Amino acid sequence: MKKINNKGLTLIELIVSFAIVSVAIIYFYQTISTVSKLYATSRDDTNEYANSTYVLRLVDAYCNQSSNKFICGDDINKAKKFCKKLNNECNITDGGSVDLNNYSYTKLLIELNDKKYNYLARKTPIMTYVITYNYNGKAKVVTYTSDNNNKYYKPTNNVSYEVVKTNNSANEKGTIYKVSLEKWIDQYGNTYNFNDNIIFDINDFDENNYKKSITLRSTVSKTSIFEYDGSYEVIDDNDNNWRIKFKTSGMLKLKDNIEIDAFAVGGGGGGGTGYLSYMTGGGGGGGGYTSTINNVTLSNGVNYDIVIGNGGNSGQDGEKSYIKNGSNYIINVAGGKAGMMINLTTYGVGGAGGSGGGAGGYSSDYKGGKGGQFGNAGEKRKNDNDTPGAGSGKTTCEFGLGTTSGCNSGVTNYASGGSGGAGRSFAGTYGPEIASIGSGAGAGGSNGNPGKDATANTGSGGGGGSYTINPSSANNGGSGGSGIIIIRNKRSN
Repeated sequence: MKKINNKGLTLIELIVSFAIVSVAIIYFYQTISTVSKLYATSRDDTNEYANSTYVLRLVDAYCNQSSNKFICGDDINKAKKFCKKLNNECNITDGGSVDLNNYSYTKLLIELNDKKYNYLARKTPIMTYVITYNYNGKAKVVTYTSDNNNKYYKPTNNVSYEVVKTNNSANEKGTIYKVSLEKWIDQYGNTYNFNDNIIFDINDFDENNYKKSITLRSTVSKTSIFEYDGSYEVIDDNDNNWRIKFKTSGMLKLKDNIEIDAFAVGGGGGGGTGYLSYMTGGGGGGGGYTSTINNVTLSNGVNYDIVIGNGGNSGQDGEKSYIKNGSNYIINVAGGKAGMMINLTTYGVGGAGGSGGGAGGYSSDYKGGKGGQFGNAGEKRKNDNDTPGAGSGKTTCEFGLGTTSGCNSGVTNYASGGSGGAGRSFAGTYGPEIASIGSGAGAGGSNGNPGKDATANTGSGGGGGSYTINPSSANNGGSGGSGIIIIRNKRSN
């Protein structure tokens, strides 16, 4: 029978067993401690997140409630006070504005429980206003993009001009009204004074595209700005611009102070005569001189004398054109010089002027020279002894809008020289008619005929008369065209 060992554990065995149990207990304790700490941290984080989320949601609801809409962005202190009520540790600072996806946000920096959160408050549309306003019968469309601090629009230009033409058998007259804005009226019947800001209610904006269309019309008062007892024509140049062409002399009376530019053309010189004895055509008359002045004020209630220079008859100079008040000249310009037939050595001399007249034909060089234009001298024949008229050397385009090579697009030229009359060759033939170069200047006479008259209100010279086959008479030159004065509202060009 096997004996049972009744020996106990040895001391070494006990020490080893105790060590193993101690290690297990330490590990178990560390595990319990770690789990406990993780639980506590998770609990704190969850509570902080829940609290922060709760605060953020309340701030969002507060900042965007319909009765207090967008106020957080306008007054950050109100958001601060509200946040403090929720949590005394809450603090809010302004982080500036942010534009994102057609919205404008105010960025709030929220500090809570030693944490910082970026919160985009005050979600608002970036406002675009499409405004159509009908001012003095002329619609203007404005697309206006506003920031959140600029919720209004003010249409500009409270004064405009309305040109009204009336047909008259002699000329086209008409008048110009000064139109002053009194009120704006929108499509809803709301009325605004001109100096009022037109306020746009953000709550009325379309929530899909955040655009609002406003249609405004104006109520106005109209006053005619002038009276004139001569012949004139008013011209609508659009975009609130106008001109008045004064065609005959008269008295101008203003009904308002008006800043103007003025352009004046003197009368054209008459063409020279052609003679049998020298086989020579007369020189063309010179165009009237021109002048432009800018930024002059004509005063309300003052009478201004306007004189339109007559064109010269055959062999006579044109007359000056001017505007004056008493002895004070506003603008003053001379007429062109007449063309002449002087003698055998100088032949048909063209008249000097804004643009010079062409030389008269002679003998084998029996064609007359063309008149000049744009401020240039007239043309010679071929003979070195002939003398065309000198030009002024500066453009004769309306209001100076051009060069000595031509006028700007749509601008009228004035004061061209008349062409010279035809002479007779030794073979017994006569030069052709030399047509005017333009601007209504007179053509030179041919085949024993007088020169042609220039067109009225062009200030151009008359054509020279041709060599005559009648020994008892001379062929007269054509008459120069009368001048013109034009005023317009002050402009930059």
